[in-house]
Amino acid sequence: MSPGISEAARDTDTVDPRIAAIIHDVLIAGPVARHLAIRVERLARDDVRLRLPFDPANVTTGRIVHGGVIATLADIAGAAASASGADPAGLRGGATQTLVVHYLRPAEGVDLVTETTVLSRSRGGTVTAVSVRDTHGHLVAQASVTSRIW
Repeated sequence: MSPGISEAARDTDTVDPRIAAIIHDVLIAGPVARHLAIRVERLARDDVRLRLPFDPANVTTGRIVHGGVIATLADIAGAAASASGADPAGLRGGATQTLVVHYLRPAEGVDLVTETTVLSRSRGGTVTAVSVRDTHGHLVAQASVTSRIW
């Protein structure tokens, strides 16, 4: 089991342990995700759920979570979903090519959770839809993440 990804969060039937380790080491334990305290709630092939705990340091005004923080959460979720189905023998790296975020409602003083759907996967990349919801189930943002894998 990869450190930082609980057994309950990891679907061992669908995500190669080497991929889970890469997702943890590069994305979840990386400086930005660690600073934001992003956690993995589920890690399965093409199905990644991340949680961003509310922190007053991440607001734009009052208790409204900053849009850049929401975009970062969506970007990390899209990258993790992209990596989740990659071939571990050939994976050397990856990067976001395009990130488009549509903000639908303010996230006021709440944790945020992502849901991912990989819309397209090839050897060279993915297109992933990322929904960002608050803990009440309201859709806060919808993002599209195009990732390059090499």
